[in-house]
Amino acid sequence: MKIGRNWILAVTFVGLLSACSDVERLGPDQKAIFSKVVVKEGLTATTSNPNFSTGQKVGFKAVFERDAYWVLTITGNNSGAKYTVEGISNEIDPSKIVWDGRASSLPAFALEPVTAKVSFPNSPGDTLRLNMTVAGRRNMDAGAVIVTNFSAPKIAWQKDWPPIEYPGTTTNYGFPDGNNYCYMSGTPWQGAGSPYVNFLNIRAVNSDVSYTSGFFPLYADYNKVYFNIMVYGNGPSNKTWLQIGLQENGVAARNYNIRPNWTGWKLVTIKYTDFVPDNEEISYNPQKINLVSLVLLSDAVPLATTPVSVAVDHMVFTHGGPLQP
Repeated sequence: MKIGRNWILAVTFVGLLSACSDVERLGPDQKAIFSKVVVKEGLTATTSNPNFSTGQKVGFKAVFERDAYWVLTITGNNSGAKYTVEGISNEIDPSKIVWDGRASSLPAFALEPVTAKVSFPNSPGDTLRLNMTVAGRRNMDAGAVIVTNFSAPKIAWQKDWPPIEYPGTTTNYGFPDGNNYCYMSGTPWQGAGSPYVNFLNIRAVNSDVSYTSGFFPLYADYNKVYFNIMVYGNGPSNKTWLQIGLQENGVAARNYNIRPNWTGWKLVTIKYTDFVPDNEEISYNPQKINLVSLVLLSDAVPLATTPVSVAVDHMVFTHGGPLQP
């Protein structure tokens, strides 16, 4: 029997379509992720009392009928700390969606009850919740080199007049870490043309962890060294200028300027190579850093009558990347 050429092509095309329908889908179901979510298994966790101080982690699980765009948010009920992760899938896999106690930004989590919530931006009103309690805080300083977290007064800390308030008592900024922070404020006093207000020096031998070698024990590979500091800004109207200095081998060597024109606590991370050298011929040598200085300056006009202020906390060096609160 003679079969027409067009008929053969039609059969071949249908066969190809059938074969394609059996090919595994490479991406999420776009129609499904914009549909109402049908929950097959609610939100659960591998533990409800994680002790992050021991390195424990907690995994989360939930199962949906089909792919959904979901956002998991963990919030500290007392601290207000938050950790957020999102994805598109039909399951939150506890082997992949794991929390080690870190926060996405300041403040850090405390020993406190927390609420884990899964929301679906494309399906408002559908929310899963789970109550937990942090039994042990994550050690954010693991592997870090501590300059100070202002845990105790250090006699050898050098400062100028007017006095520095330690810990902050007349201010009410809350505590990004621990129970103390340092508050600096005032107006320039060395002359109408000078922006200088105050300074604070912290030496390696008198830091919260006394490095008796005289130097902060940092990597020789300067590309992997970071300086981290928690800074409280009082908004754009406060013309504060904070200069951070690194002294190397007893000589002032590098500086970095911050204008904290935000409101609230913020973790500021500065790569060592971003500090500007006083002399362009100075070579990078982080293993010779023996002092960290904070200099409070003013960008205000007029200088002499406009007060500036800043609060700082938790100064540490990290290796390989920024500090994770």
